[in-house]
Amino acid sequence: MDKTVEMEMKLTIARRDLKKLLASELITATMIKGSLATYYDTASYKLTESGMAYRIRRNGKKYEATVKTEQASGGGLSARREFNMPLKKDSPTVSGFTELGLETDLEELLAGEELQKLFTVEVKREIRLLQVTPETVLEMAIDQGKINAGKQKEKIDEVELEIKAGTKADLLDFTAQIAAKIPIFIEPRSKFARGL
Repeated sequence: MDKTVEMEMKLTIARRDLKKLLASELITATMIKGSLATYYDTASYKLTESGMAYRIRRNGKKYEATVKTEQASGGGLSARREFNMPLKKDSPTVSGFTELGLETDLEELLAGEELQKLFTVEVKREIRLLQVTPETVLEMAIDQGKINAGKQKEKIDEVELEIKAGTKADLLDFTAQIAAKIPIFIEPRSKFARGL
């Protein structure tokens, strides 16, 4: 699988059912961290119009810029290319992404237009690595928090299952196992789409 392709299943789950899921035999190992992601675009939405999202995520004192390209999705499963670059400070940069494999030159695309803050996503994220088959490892990220867009806010309670190694079939089978035990719902929108 192409390392720049993020393939994940996004689910919505009630908080009371999340406790059942975490206590089930399907889930093991844990790490907890909080993060703040700020999404950017130009005043004329040049990145969004080109099928891209740009964010800076802060974890502790570390910053990382990410460009995600337009996604292919169906049945709750999404696959999109993702390019990550560490930053020294919380300030957007458009240089360096072509060296990571992004086909679009962001400087050329923006043509001098400045990136500006659109909205923030603040979550407490709990991550678990799951060996669901001998071949497949999934990262389960449990996000609880909110999207802040001006005076508007939207609550986030979701679980993302991302393939770290293995197959899409194993991801779908594991999702079906969860659904057989706990009520879950597909969340077809990314945090970026929800923020917009």
